[in-house]
Amino acid sequence: ILERIVNVTLTLTSCNLALRGHREVLGQGNAGNLLSIIELLARYDPVLTKLINRPERSVKYLSHQIQDEIIYIMPQHVKAARINEINEALFYSIIIDTTQDMSKIDQLSQVYRNVTIRKNNREGAPCLNAIGKFSFIFLVNMQTKILECINAASQLLQAKDTDILKNAISVLMEFRKKFDEVKSATLALAAKWGSQTQFETTRARKEDSRLTETESNFRVHVLNTCLDIVIQQLSHRFTSLNRTVNIFEPVQPNTLLQAGDEELYQAAKWLSEHYRRDIAPSSPAQLLCRTSFRDQIAKQKSVVDLAKMLIVSHPAVTSTFTEVCAFLLFLTLPVSVASSERSFSKLKIIKNYL
Repeated sequence: ILERIVNVTLTLTSCNLALRGHREVLGQGNAGNLLSIIELLARYDPVLTKLINRPERSVKYLSHQIQDEIIYIMPQHVKAARINEINEALFYSIIIDTTQDMSKIDQLSQVYRNVTIRKNNREGAPCLNAIGKFSFIFLVNMQTKILECINAASQLLQAKDTDILKNAISVLMEFRKKFDEVKSATLALAAKWGSQTQFETTRARKEDSRLTETESNFRVHVLNTCLDIVIQQLSHRFTSLNRTVNIFEPVQPNTLLQAGDEELYQAAKWLSEHYRRDIAPSSPAQLLCRTSFRDQIAKQKSVVDLAKMLIVSHPAVTSTFTEVCAFLLFLTLPVSVASSERSFSKLKIIKNYL
């Protein structure tokens, strides 16, 4: 009985639906979502049928006190399981962000990031059944035709010498010089919409008398200012991230395959010195043994795939090459606060009456 009640509670809460109604009495209208679903399921479930047919004042586990206790226990259980998972992790990072709710009270969001590599294949059977369907094969064939058309561009973006951030900044820098092109396109669009085709003239302040032409004023104070802010933010926000990625360069699959022994040793030495509390000085020598797994490394496209190959597919490696923890450390590092910010989307359904 409790299992059914808990499952109904989980379903309602996952859909952000209220549990209670006005009367909270079985058999009466507006009894609430929980009791209404219990009554519906009782038509097909003999266990619930027997439950709701019990005499009055019998134990039915449907009172609001039981509901409150279930709602209290479930998050505690999830929290305890998450804490155990974090404690067992070799590394974990914390992402914290704050925002205000409807009552102008600051709400704190904490996100814990860690690496969990599952060593079972519980999801393997459903995936195998799915890929055997004709619809899946049809979609694979269709996507293959589509990807063949964009393969050249995809390969170019994946090239090692392609710096997307650098290219984006270069494009924005060039855009500063294309004011006339932007203006021409804007004029054509404004004419098509029947809108204004000239900048609005306003009285200039005394301190701005040197910029009397509205077009020049717009170019300097709007277009160039916006571009300068975007370029500056791109450079600032990615500087520390690029520095971290460069430090972990020796654990990248491409580096392990293409770098020479001396180059790889120096890069690994820099990594172990930077994280001397977590990575032993023996890690550079261990990475030089990459030749034993060269064929397997060549099949991996990312650090995630490489970590799974070393820890899951070849678990004996972790006892010989103990510094595989460097891969887990890299995967644990947070790259943004997006995970924390996404939790704030739930604030619209929370009302603080205090």
